[in-house]
Amino acid sequence: MDWNIKGLACSSSDFDGFEIQSILIDVDGPRLFSAQTRVCTALFMLVDENESSMRFVVVPTDDRMLAKLESGSLTVRAALDQPLLWVLETSHSFCPKNAWRTTLAELPESILPEKGRMLRAHLQPAFRLRAIGEGLSAGTVPASVIRQVVEGASTAYNGEARELHTEDHALLFFEQYMDSRVSEGLYLSNQSWYRGSDPQSQFFLNDRGEPYKLSPRKKDSTDYQARAMSAKLKSFIEKAGIEGVTVSTYRDSFVKAMYDAGCHYKDLMRASGIKQKETIDRKTRPAIQDLDKVFKAIYSRVKVNN
Repeated sequence: MDWNIKGLACSSSDFDGFEIQSILIDVDGPRLFSAQTRVCTALFMLVDENESSMRFVVVPTDDRMLAKLESGSLTVRAALDQPLLWVLETSHSFCPKNAWRTTLAELPESILPEKGRMLRAHLQPAFRLRAIGEGLSAGTVPASVIRQVVEGASTAYNGEARELHTEDHALLFFEQYMDSRVSEGLYLSNQSWYRGSDPQSQFFLNDRGEPYKLSPRKKDSTDYQARAMSAKLKSFIEKAGIEGVTVSTYRDSFVKAMYDAGCHYKDLMRASGIKQKETIDRKTRPAIQDLDKVFKAIYSRVKVNN
């Protein structure tokens, strides 16, 4: 913990024996939780730690604020931005050691959750738009203004945020990949929430340790595709000696498997990024293996006389 706390040192005894009430984020131990202290019910967020100590940002909270965090109507950072704020240093057994009164503005940006970060990933908006004008404020934006802003953005965005669907066995790869990023000193931060990586950085990096760039589908187009990343995946396929497979094969096989499992068209379109039902139909047509199963089922009981 190599950052100095700008604030007024105060007694840590107000936090002695605090009792955790509700754990909101648990990654190798409580990271964000509410607890009852001698002063108030408080929200604790772990922002830094080393071999001997942990540092928390602590602010007053109540059931209403916690409900807003859970529902996605309040960001984590907004919940911490309060006039009354402490930095509490404890042992790894949560025994208070030191405390300071300070403000969010006095804390290093690198230890704080990024602006706009929601409590849960599924609460995160695909994108945000900002409207500035006379008479506009939180909760008082006319519907006509919202429509104008959204319609304007539709011409600038060519994609939608989608969840990454994977299997548990792939997590080992992600663990090793994140460890390699940190060991190579790529996009580091001291935020334990993000395993020591900069939360603003792209997850996948190229061989130069830089984010993959998007390429226009054609000249002067606002529609982009990840050609560089696709080329990298293609090289992996070739090195693995897999024949008859292209980059799009993985998405197509995923769509077909989900369709066979009973997935609805809308869910397939949302997960794959395919926007036309006709395209889904082409990718879910029976494969040779499917036709073979049907053939065997029909003729399995047919007796042939010699």
